[in-house]
Amino acid sequence: MIVTAAGKPSGIFTERDVLKRVATKEINVRQTPIKQVMTAPVITMPRSALVGDVLVEMSRRDIRNMPVSGDDGELTGIVSMPEILQYARAFNVDEQVRRTWKEVAEYLDSEDQYTPG
Repeated sequence: MIVTAAGKPSGIFTERDVLKRVATKEINVRQTPIKQVMTAPVITMPRSALVGDVLVEMSRRDIRNMPVSGDDGELTGIVSMPEILQYARAFNVDEQVRRTWKEVAEYLDSEDQYTPG
């Protein structure tokens, strides 16, 4: 769920937020504002982004849901990891997506990514 304030996106509340910030904490869910348990700020990708680029960004940020923005920056939708994998299977590119995901993970785990400090 995208959370808005004054008509602008201010955060996202996903199942991961429920598990990490609600279910494992002793909070009163009837009195806790969503802004205390949502992830902010919202990270988006343009609707013109390629699936591979979205996968790279999702992997890099360790997220499973990516909001999609239109030409004027307005939110136009949200893509989830299961949807991307369904897309890949439908077009028989799931092996290519797996390879790309593996290459991204290996690159991110490599020493080339180490920055001291």
